Amino acid sequence: IPRALRQEYEEAKKRGKGEKPAGKSEPRSFNMEDDSRAEYGAGGTVIPETSRIAFEHNNPGNLKFAGQEGAEQGEPASDEGHFARFKTVDAGMEALRAQVLKDSERGLSVEEFITKYAPPGSNDTATYIAQAMEALKARPGDSLAELDPYDVVRFIAKKESGTELPDQY
Repeated sequence: IPRALRQEYEEAKKRGKGEKPAGKSEPRSFNMEDDSRAEYGAGGTVIPETSRIAFEHNNPGNLKFAGQEGAEQGEPASDEGHFARFKTVDAGMEALRAQVLKDSERGLSVEEFITKYAPPGSNDTATYIAQAMEALKARPGDSLAELDPYDVVRFIAKKESGTELPDQY
């Protein structure tokens, strides 16, 4: 994880809930200068082709389309709605990171976050929660804000699409 992003996270933890950093109004982006479709993200992040939706949509977290910045409506999901399609892997990573941070600011517990992210009916939510607890070394009632958001992003990308993130991305 780039040092600047980790420092931004540490500064955010010190600020009050909902406060924006001085002089900054938008979250930092993982986007590279080239806006064309990329197979590789910053630091060599690669979405496996075996995860077709994630690969074709540059969406390592299999996020549903909700009007995210830089996203367009992708193909329909089996349960409802559509998957989000991003121009680059980095844009998909940024959207996943932004979602984790947004739900942290909303005060969700880890269990509430996973249940929202992978709702019953289309997911084995109980197993997803158990895997998250083990990977993140957390308890279901722990606040999502207490966890390193980059660890959460890594877990979700791996769980959803098999995307392995390098130490720095």
